[in-house]
Amino acid sequence: ASRKGQKRLEKEASKRKVAQEAVAERQRRERERVDVLRREQETVAAAEREAALEAAAKLRARHEVLLEKNKGVWASQALTPQLSTSAEAKGIRRRADKITLPRSFGESLRAQHDGSVHGPMYFELSVGARVTHAALLDFDSPEGVVGLPPKVIRCLGLEAALGCEPAPGVDAIMGDTAQVVAPVFMPQPRVAALPQVTVAYRALVAGTYAKLQPVHSSFQRDLGDIKTAMELELHTHATLSEGDTVIVRSLEDGQPHELRVISLLPHPAVSIVDTDLEVDIAPSVEAESAQAAERASVAAAAVAAQRAEAAAAAVAAAAAAVGRHWWT
Repeated sequence: ASRKGQKRLEKEASKRKVAQEAVAERQRRERERVDVLRREQETVAAAEREAALEAAAKLRARHEVLLEKNKGVWASQALTPQLSTSAEAKGIRRRADKITLPRSFGESLRAQHDGSVHGPMYFELSVGARVTHAALLDFDSPEGVVGLPPKVIRCLGLEAALGCEPAPGVDAIMGDTAQVVAPVFMPQPRVAALPQVTVAYRALVAGTYAKLQPVHSSFQRDLGDIKTAMELELHTHATLSEGDTVIVRSLEDGQPHELRVISLLPHPAVSIVDTDLEVDIAPSVEAESAQAAERASVAAAAVAAQRAEAAAAAVAAAAAAVGRHWWT
C-alpha cells in the first residue's frame, strides 16, 4: 500500500511538473512574442521619427530657398476658395489672374514687403499637385477666404468643388482697342466640402519665352489672326505657369480655343507684365495624337509584313525539306 501511495505521489508530481513546464513554455513564448512586437513597434517608430526629421529638413531647406528667392519675404496661408469677379467688375485689364486675399495676409506681407525693392506682389496657389500663380487685386476678401477669378479656378481644377461650370464666354470691350474676354461660370450644386488652397507669396521674374499647345487641331484654321488674338488674351494675364490652360477666342466668331502652357523661360512660372514675351505655338494635342496613331499603324504594318515574310520563308523551307525526303 505504501508503494502504491508512493507511485501515486510520484505520478502526481510528474503531472504537476509537466503542467508547470507547459505553463513556463507558454510564458516564454508570450514574452518572446511581446519582445518581437515591441522591437517591431520601436523599428516603426524610429522610421517614422527619421522620416519626420527628413521631411522637416526638406521643408526647412525649401523654406530657405524660397526665402532667398523672395528676397526675405515669407507669407503663406491655407484658405477657402471662392469665385471672385471683382477684377472684372472694376474694369481691370489684367483681370484673368487677379486674386483677393484677407486683411490678415496683407498685414503679414506689409511688414516685410517693400514695393521698391520686391516689386509687385505675386502668389503661388496650390491644391494637391495642381499649381498656378496669380497677382494681387486687393486684401478685401473675408477672413480665411481667397477670391479666385475663373481662370485660376480652372487651372486649379476647382470648377466642380465650387459648384460652377464654364459656359460660353461673352465679349466686353475695355478701352479703345483692347477686347477682353472672360468665361462665364454658371452655378451648379456645390460639393459638401471645399478643398483648401495654399496661397504663398512668390517673387516672379519677367518671362522671355512661352510655348503653348492648342488642344484641338482647328485652332490654326479657325482662330484667324493668331498673333492679335494671342496678344489680346495674354494682355488679360499678369502671370503664366507651366501647366496652365489659356482660353483664346477667335476674332471672327468668338469661338473659344483651349491652349496649354507647356514651357516657359527663364522659370516654370513668370510674370508677363511689361516684358517682351516670345510666344511659340506647338502642334495641337489632336495633331500629335493623330501622328502617334499613324506611326503606330506604320510600325504595326511593318511588324505584320516581317511576320508574313518569316512565315512564307518557313513554309518554303518546309516544302523544300519534304521534297528532299520524297526523292530519297
